[in-house]
Amino acid sequence: MLYYIDSHSSETMRGGSELTSADGKKQDGLGLQYATAWSYGKAETFNMLIPNLYGGTSQGGFSQDGEVAGVLRNYRADVSQVPAYWGPQPMTSGPVYLGAVALLLAVLGMFVLRGRSKWWVFVVTLLAVLLSWGSNFMGFTELFFNHFPMYNKFRAVSSILVIAEFTIPLLAIFALKEILSKPDTLKLKENRGGMIATLVLTAGVALILAVAPGAFFSGFITTQEMAALKQALPAEHLAPFVANLTEMREAIIASDAWRSFFIIMIGCLFLFLYQQRKLKASFTLAGIALLCL
Repeated sequence: MLYYIDSHSSETMRGGSELTSADGKKQDGLGLQYATAWSYGKAETFNMLIPNLYGGTSQGGFSQDGEVAGVLRNYRADVSQVPAYWGPQPMTSGPVYLGAVALLLAVLGMFVLRGRSKWWVFVVTLLAVLLSWGSNFMGFTELFFNHFPMYNKFRAVSSILVIAEFTIPLLAIFALKEILSKPDTLKLKENRGGMIATLVLTAGVALILAVAPGAFFSGFITTQEMAALKQALPAEHLAPFVANLTEMREAIIASDAWRSFFIIMIGCLFLFLYQQRKLKASFTLAGIALLCL
C-alpha cells in the first residue's frame, strides 16, 4: 500500500512542485501549515470518551424544528448557519469517538494484563494521539514532518487517529478476554487499585463534565463565530444570543457526558455480576457487545 501511495503521489500536490521558493528550495510533499490545518485539539482528545464534547459536526449541527432552532429564531438567526461544532479545527464531519465501554476496558487492561504486549499498544496509541495534535504540539509534529519518510504526505494530521481506533478496541478485547477467562481477576488485591483508577479516569471524567461542563472551558464561542455574529446581529441581540448558544452547547456536553457515564457504569455492573458468579461468561460478553453497539 505504501508503494502504491508513493508511486502516485508524484502526480498530486503531495509530490512537490517544479517551482522554487524564495530561499531556492523546492517543496517535497505538502506544506507544514497545510498539513496541520486540521489538527486535533488537546482537550478535543476527550471526544474519544464523550463524542459531542465540542458539539459534533460542523454541517447541520442543529435540527430545523428542535429547541435550538426555536431559541435562535427569537434572535432572527438561521439555525442552519450555526454549526454545533465549536472546536479548534476549521470544520469537521464528526468526532473520533471510540466508545465509553471500549475505553473502560482498555484502561482497565493496562492494570490487569500481564506481560509486555500491552505496552506496544499503549505506546502506539500515545504516539498517534500526540501526532494528531499537529500545530498544537508543533515541535513533535515538525520532527516527524521533516525527518520521517512520507509523513509529509498526510493531508490532515488528525487522520492518524485511525491508529487509536484500532489499538484501543484491541486492548479492550485483550482485557475482556483476561477477565472472562479468569473470573477472579478483578478480585485480586493487586488489581483493586487499578479498577479504582480506571473508574476515575473514565466514569469520573464523564461525571465531572456532566455536572459542570462550563468549568473546563473559557468560552463556547470561537473567535471566528463571534466576528460573524457581530456582523449578523444587532448589538442588542448579540449578548442574549451568545448566552443562549453557550447554554445549548453546555447542555450538549452534559447530555453526552451523562450518557458515557451511565454506559460505563452499566459495563461495570456486567463485570461485577460476572465476578460474583451471578452472570455467565456468555451473557457477560453479549451484554458488553450490545452495550458497545
